[in-house]
Amino acid sequence: MIEAKWHEDFETQAVQIVLMSEDGGERYVGKPVMEGCGIEWAFARAPRGSILPQGAVLALPREIARAIWGALAQWAEGEGLRREPHERVLGKLDATERHLGDMRALVAKGFRVDLEDREGGK
Repeated sequence: MIEAKWHEDFETQAVQIVLMSEDGGERYVGKPVMEGCGIEWAFARAPRGSILPQGAVLALPREIARAIWGALAQWAEGEGLRREPHERVLGKLDATERHLGDMRALVAKGFRVDLEDREGGK
């Protein structure tokens, strides 16, 4: 499985992208290679802890990265890969936190009732 890692370099105002893959415990890093009108990715073995091979980082100016991300988001939506809106994710997190708080209260109340029953039975 190929995984994309990204980093925003604030000094150069560029988004840096590295493609990585693992196979049989070995790590491979993709190197972008211009091929005709497109980019091909040549993967080379890169042991863990080693420096990334020369040319393995694709650096895109921020404005170009935004345009590409927008096009990829449209493509992904057409493929049925939808990302939940940020507000919905936050709403789910808030509901989960409230639910956990309710569960803690119930457990604490049940624990107190259990202790009272034991003490009263002595």
